[in-house]
Amino acid sequence: QGAVAQLWSYDGSTLTQVTAPSTFTSAGNAGIVSLASFNGALYAGTYNNSGAELWSVTASGTSSAPNLPGALSGLWWNPDESGWGIDFTQRGSAIFAAWYTYDAAGNPKWYVASDCAGMTGTSGTCTGTLYQVNGPTFFGTSFTSPTSSQISSVGTLQVTFTDANTASMSYNVGGISRTVPIVRQPVGAGTGTPAVDYTDLWWNPDESGWGVAMAEQNANIFLAWYVYDNAGDPVWYVASNCSVSGGGCSGTLYSTTGPAFGTSFDPGQVHVTTVGSVTVTFTDANDAVLSYTVNGVSASKAITRQVF
Repeated sequence: QGAVAQLWSYDGSTLTQVTAPSTFTSAGNAGIVSLASFNGALYAGTYNNSGAELWSVTASGTSSAPNLPGALSGLWWNPDESGWGIDFTQRGSAIFAAWYTYDAAGNPKWYVASDCAGMTGTSGTCTGTLYQVNGPTFFGTSFTSPTSSQISSVGTLQVTFTDANTASMSYNVGGISRTVPIVRQPVGAGTGTPAVDYTDLWWNPDESGWGVAMAEQNANIFLAWYVYDNAGDPVWYVASNCSVSGGGCSGTLYSTTGPAFGTSFDPGQVHVTTVGSVTVTFTDANDAVLSYTVNGVSASKAITRQVF
C-alpha cells in the first residue's frame, strides 16, 4: 500500500485528522517527518521526490509554504565597525541590498541596490547601482509611494562573496570610494533552527518605497526598518532584539547617529536613542502585521515577503 501524507491535530486530549488542502496533496508529499503548532497553524515538515518542504495548514484548510529567500540572505556587518550594516535578500541570480549608514552630518540614512546581479549560489560577485529614495512623510499620515523623480542614482555597489558567511563590499557614493570586509552578523545566541525562518525583506505592495529587513536566529529577530522622516528624507530604525514569542516578536525601536559618511568609520561616534517599540504578528509563513509606536505616533501596517 502506497504512502499517503496525513495531517493530524491534537488539542491535549483528542487526536483528530485534518483534511489536507489540495495544494498540499498535489505536491506529491509522501510522508510527514515533523509536526508543530505555531500561531494558530499546524506546520508539517514533509518529504517527497523533490526533497524536504515545510507547510502550514490553518483551521480553514488553506496551506502556505514559506517563500524563503536564498542562502546569502540576512544581515551583514563589519564587527570592528558596529553601527552600520547591510541586509541582503537573495532570490535566484538577483540580490536586493539595503544598506543602513549615515549622511555627511552623521544622521541615519539608507541606500538600496535593488538588483545586485551577476551571481548565483553562495560565492561570486554581484554588482549593482546604488539608489537614494526620498519619499513622503511616513508617520502620522497615509503613505503615497515615491515617484521616479524621487529616486536618484548615487553610485555603485560591488559585493564579492567568499561563502555564505564572508564577503568584501566595495562602493562609490558621490565620489567617495571604499572596500571593507563584511561577515554575516549573529543576531541570536545558540544553534537552534526556528520552525519558520522569517529572514527576508518585507513590504506592503500597496505602499512601495519602504520596507523591513528581518534577520532571524533562534528566538530573536533583528529588524531594520527603512522609512522616511517628516521631511521625506530616508531614515532607518532598528529593533536589535525583537524577541520571538508565540505568533510574533516584540522589541524596542532605536534611532542611531554616527560618524560622517566617508572612507573610514569610527564606532566611537555611534550614539543610540530609544524612539519607540515594534511588534510583528505573523499571520502565516509569508504574511504579518507590523505595529509600531515611534516618537508617540502609533499605527499598524500589513506586510508580506517581497518576492522578486
